[in-house]
Amino acid sequence: MNDTPRTDEQINGKPCTRFEILAGDSLRNAAVPSEFARTIERELNAAQERIKRLEEVGDVAQSQGGQAVSVEERILFLAESPDCNHPRELRAIAFQVRKLEDRIKQLESENDALRADLLLWEEKEAKP
Repeated sequence: MNDTPRTDEQINGKPCTRFEILAGDSLRNAAVPSEFARTIERELNAAQERIKRLEEVGDVAQSQGGQAVSVEERILFLAESPDCNHPRELRAIAFQVRKLEDRIKQLESENDALRADLLLWEEKEAKP
């Protein structure tokens, strides 16, 4: 697989295979239309901005005094992003995540209580 398939297709008018490029490498000094180059640059900038936002989510986690940031909080942070396409859906997902996180905490608490009961029962059974 070529690492610049869209550019190569713009130059040749058809998709290029790695073999074609290695055989002739006629693309070395070729040029693409400026609008195509602008399109790719916009996509690159958008991807870099998305990476920056995702890194900010991680920074928010670290700025919480070392405390872990919940998945719900991370989703809500992304929903508030200016270029988020579906903030309502993300907030709904965050709500569902919160419900699941609460249920997990409840089950962990119940599990701890059952373990404590089991230890007490085992101690009583061990004493004749």
